[in-house]
Amino acid sequence: MKKIGAGVFCLALFLFFYIILPRFVIEMNNPVLQVGRKLFRPAATLTPNQDQLMTYKGFEGLDLTAHIVEPPSTRRGSIILIHGIAGSYRYYDRMVPKLNALGFQTIAVNLRSHGTSGGEFCTFGVKEHRDIQYLIDTLIAQEQCSDNLAIWGHSLGGAVALQVMAHDNRILYGIIESTFSDFSSIVLAYQEDYIGFEFETMANYLSARACDLAEFTEAEASPKNIVPQIKQPLLLVHGDADEKIDIQHGYTNYEAIGSIDKRFHIVEGAGHNDVWTVGGEAYWDLVSGFLVESQAKVTQDSGVE
Repeated sequence: MKKIGAGVFCLALFLFFYIILPRFVIEMNNPVLQVGRKLFRPAATLTPNQDQLMTYKGFEGLDLTAHIVEPPSTRRGSIILIHGIAGSYRYYDRMVPKLNALGFQTIAVNLRSHGTSGGEFCTFGVKEHRDIQYLIDTLIAQEQCSDNLAIWGHSLGGAVALQVMAHDNRILYGIIESTFSDFSSIVLAYQEDYIGFEFETMANYLSARACDLAEFTEAEASPKNIVPQIKQPLLLVHGDADEKIDIQHGYTNYEAIGSIDKRFHIVEGAGHNDVWTVGGEAYWDLVSGFLVESQAKVTQDSGVE
């Protein structure tokens, strides 16, 4: 009986480390894993929202969702909004009215494996950037977006946005907040955030195993490797007190970005999720100024009066 018990224990341990634990890195919609995450980091509660979401086919035929809001007056541009890890389109609730007031149509997405979107695994931008390209195809085909197309991503969404900008010149300018430069090192950082200490060997194993399960590579999921291809105007933002993704990731990405029109703004005292709050109206003035300036330049370059 002792041998049977020991065998069962070893099998359970193997299954936990080989199948269950790596899924904490890449699987966002699994109810069991969501309970586990909440034990470590309770999520902020959002008020109920009955907004109608559009559904479109993403890469690999996934059913994905996005929320579109038109500006109250003439549309001057469209901006795709991309949330962070374990988030949803609701992350941008505070910013949508402000962007609409500037004349921007907003397209806030639910990434694969998030919210009401399909997909088993998050791939940290590798497949998500192709989902966004499919979204752009759909919006253009249905005449639902402007030719003046921008992107704004936070954390994981920032990494996705960087991948989109590098692969698709239909995105004319972008805002990237609080994102990472290297996949394996961010898994290590989040391990420390969740359990209170770093265990590099385990983090390296989780990174490699997660990549195997979701069929992507660490190199593909590391923005620093793709950002040299970015040529569009870009505003990169990071808080200098970011407790989840160290500001050094921002510096690494900034140095590698290929665009000659790039800016790095540091929000002093801001952590990972409070850049808007700590930055306040001064930060909104910076963001809105960048968007309006970039939109005006696009209009001028296209010869539209």
